[in-house]
Amino acid sequence: CMDLLDQGFDKEIITNIFEIQVLSRFGVALNCTECAFCHSKQGPFDYSYKFNACLCKNHFDEDMRRLHLDPNVLYLVHLFQEISLDQLEKISVKKEMKEKIRLFIDGIYDEYVGIHLKSKKFLDGMKDWADIMKE
Repeated sequence: CMDLLDQGFDKEIITNIFEIQVLSRFGVALNCTECAFCHSKQGPFDYSYKFNACLCKNHFDEDMRRLHLDPNVLYLVHLFQEISLDQLEKISVKKEMKEKIRLFIDGIYDEYVGIHLKSKKFLDGMKDWADIMKE
């Protein structure tokens, strides 16, 4: 990860990839590719904390508290799960999408991992430091 940061890769996205890939160390496996009920691989999907899985549009009513995620969040999270950092050549994600991904990852950690770092706010603020340091 540090090599990629040194090469100028987007620090937020590299962090997201790391956070998604390390989830398995906490016993969390995300299913972002098929419906938990019918195993359909046809989207659109939404995520359910209740079932720790995606729901297809035919099963959205199974969890009234589903996340109402942007479908691109699940698509990118799935890519982040599968990609090898050694294979990463270029990645570009809009700020709005980065914010949506951040909210999803934070929710996953809160819901399943149970890690609530006191330093989280401090760490989240680090993304703004790079701009300040350039001035």
